[in-house]
Order: sequence, then structure tokens, then C-alpha cells
Amino acid sequence: MPVVYHNLRLNSMLILLRCSLVQYAAECWPWSSRDAVSARQAVLGAAAEQTTLVEQMAALLTDRGWSIDPGAYPEEFTDWNFVSLRYLWPRVIEDQEFVVAELAEAAHECVDDRQGTRLLTAARDSQRLILEGLRVASASVSAS
Repeated sequence: MPVVYHNLRLNSMLILLRCSLVQYAAECWPWSSRDAVSARQAVLGAAAEQTTLVEQMAALLTDRGWSIDPGAYPEEFTDWNFVSLRYLWPRVIEDQEFVVAELAEAAHECVDDRQGTRLLTAARDSQRLILEGLRVASASVSAS
């Protein structure tokens, strides 16, 4: 596939990570009890890791002379500004599952772009670990 496609795909993954529900939740923390500290820490850690990946993807695209589209949060996220953590948490996990699946697909599609594939594979692996952390943290959400 042409390099243009790889750059488009990398940019779409940058948008996916930059505008994920994890990122949104980190900025607009939902209503929750004090017992949900581990859930909050999981979200903040996940958001920080995603931000690092976004910066790495942006650096690669910039090095390639690509004009980066930063994207925007999906409009539906604004419906979830004043909800409980218990309501939002399954959606965070579902969105994270989608992120992992999309990164895996993008890594497969960009297999002939070594730098891109290496970055996408590392992103997929880190996001899988985050997904597992979010699942573990769901116990504190259920208890709150």
C-alpha cells in the first residue's frame, strides 16, 4: 500500500487515542464515591499512556511531512457529562476494547511500513494492558 494510506491510518489511530472515552473521562470525571479511587487512577494512567502514544504518532507523522488532523471528541460523549461512574464505566471498557481492536487492524494493514507497524503494535500492546487494568478497576466501580 502507498505511504499516503499508512499516514492516513496512523493519523486515524492518533485521533482514536486522542479522542477516546478514556481521555474524555479523565477530563470530565463522572460522579463517584471516594471508594472509586482505583478507577480514577486507572483512567488517569490510561489517559497519560494514550497521550504519550499520540505524541509518538504525531512525531512520526511530522517527520514524514504529514499535516496532522487532531480530530475531536465524538458528539455523543457530551451526553455523558453528568453521569455516575457506574453508568459510564461499561462504556469506557467497551470503547477501550474498540481502541485495541482498531490498533490491531491498523498494525496489520500497515505491515509494509516498518516504523508505523512497530508503533501501532506497541500501541496495541499497551492498550491491551490498559484494558486489563480497567477491567480490574471495575471492582471498585461496582462497589461504589
